[in-house]
Amino acid sequence: MFERFKSTKSLYLVIKSILVEKPVLGLGTLGIFLLSSSMISLQLQSVKKIVDAVFQGKETDLFVWIAALIGSYLGFLLANLVRPLLEFHTREWLNFKYLHELIQKALRTPMVSFDSPEFYDKLNRAREDSQTKISDLLRLILLMGNAIFNVFAVVATLIHINPWIIAIITVSSLPGFFNTIQTGKKTHAANRYRTPEWRLHYYLNRLICTKENTREVRVLGIQDFLYRMWSELGNKIRNQTRDIEIQHAKRTIFTDMLSRLATLFSLAILGFMFFAGNITLGSIALIFQAIRYFQDNLFQFLQSASQLYTHSLFIGDIYMFLGTTVEEEEVDRDGVSQGLNRIDTIEFRNVSFRYPGDSKPVIDRVNFVWKYGEKVALVGENGAGKSTFVNLLLGLYQPSAGQVLVNGVPLEKLNRKDYYGRITATFQDFNKYYFSIRENITLGQEPNLSLIDKITEQTGISGLIRERGLNTQLGSEYGGEDLSGGQWQKLAICRSLYRNHDMIILDEPTASLDPIAEAEIFKNLADISESKGVFLISHRLGSARQADRIVFLEKGKIIEDGSHDTLMKIEGGKYRALYNIQAEWYEETNSAS
Repeated sequence: MFERFKSTKSLYLVIKSILVEKPVLGLGTLGIFLLSSSMISLQLQSVKKIVDAVFQGKETDLFVWIAALIGSYLGFLLANLVRPLLEFHTREWLNFKYLHELIQKALRTPMVSFDSPEFYDKLNRAREDSQTKISDLLRLILLMGNAIFNVFAVVATLIHINPWIIAIITVSSLPGFFNTIQTGKKTHAANRYRTPEWRLHYYLNRLICTKENTREVRVLGIQDFLYRMWSELGNKIRNQTRDIEIQHAKRTIFTDMLSRLATLFSLAILGFMFFAGNITLGSIALIFQAIRYFQDNLFQFLQSASQLYTHSLFIGDIYMFLGTTVEEEEVDRDGVSQGLNRIDTIEFRNVSFRYPGDSKPVIDRVNFVWKYGEKVALVGENGAGKSTFVNLLLGLYQPSAGQVLVNGVPLEKLNRKDYYGRITATFQDFNKYYFSIRENITLGQEPNLSLIDKITEQTGISGLIRERGLNTQLGSEYGGEDLSGGQWQKLAICRSLYRNHDMIILDEPTASLDPIAEAEIFKNLADISESKGVFLISHRLGSARQADRIVFLEKGKIIEDGSHDTLMKIEGGKYRALYNIQAEWYEETNSAS
């Protein structure tokens, strides 16, 4: 019952959006349906009148109805020419509309939702359905709408001759209709159940076929292993689909036989009526053609309606995602942050955070204050909660308890565009933009060549730019050049530095660089940022020692906080112990500098 309501509601919302937002397209389509159905009715009457006029010798009527028949064919041709144009424009508009809404929803969804498999399943179903099912839904709506008008036109003609023919053909078509609906229900249910398997199947495909994964896959010799996983999972998915289709095919044999018997029975009734003198030869010609029109359009209507029901279930997945009850990020919120000229302080006040479904907090009752201009290093072993800390600082995650305050104002009340206009970040899993080198740095901002020269020199990538030029296209997949991992990382840091900022956050951004290069970049960053803030997250302590302040995080708690010299004086201190373990790296760094 719920599925039927969901499909009806989805269909209603799509039709409503067309009629309300694009009334010209919607009303134009209805007009074409009316024209098409009226031309069919005129064709049927013209055929009857022409046959009767021939056998009755009425030449005047003959020529009039021949002209009417030609006119009906021309009108029908006009309708068939215009309808595809209306369908094309409506389809393009609908596809863009729903894709736009999905993207906007994804952009406003809190980052923590992207850690949920359930959310990814909903997003994946909605994204797939928006690309295929919307176009199919529109096609089916138009087919069904056209069939409805045509069926009514034929019924209006046949009902005066023998209504039993209409009833027999209609009833015989219903089993096929319900068969298709039943198959659609099973297909939709199977697809929902298989969404995680489809995602895994696509992931395995990416591992095998994409450039970034190919090297490791081949060197480890796991091609056959991954292919077996991909093949076995694909066979499992196909077998489930095949079973549904086999059941549908078996039922279709019965429904087709029933439809053929109904046609033979209708012809028998027609024969009795003719020999009884109840209908003329012209009426027989009309009825023969009307039965064909009626069967074709009734079949099209029922087939489209059943498929429409199935597609409406899939469209319901789009509306389900769009209506997902998560607290959306209000990126454009108006409020106290308007006119934010500078970030003076960022404070964690008794902040805790746990992922949905987890009982143990990743960040546990943290209190921390950053002041404008401070160079802070957040350190700790893997799994300490460093990246989660940064996501909270950036407002990408909302605290489970406590508050993050910016200039004394709760972060959730700030206008995010204003906030992100004053803070910038480079992450360990930074994006590779397959644009030109210049566009990789500026990304939509006005190019400032002197600033580009300065930051590329400080990050050690100026030699590459002198050699290849700022306009060099990157990414071999798009006919461009490839960079090494370290060069991509330096370019990502340049991108962050190019933006006007009060604080730059570096979340393990130099993982592909050696400790010496990392320490050098951090030193240069401190010089570039001058009085502005730097927030470095790293498991390498050689860079951390250059910070004004070092915060040591363990199991989501700050256990040590101070300068390098201060922390090194703590007997049995965590920072001191970890620093001494990495001492060889720092000796190399000191000798190099």
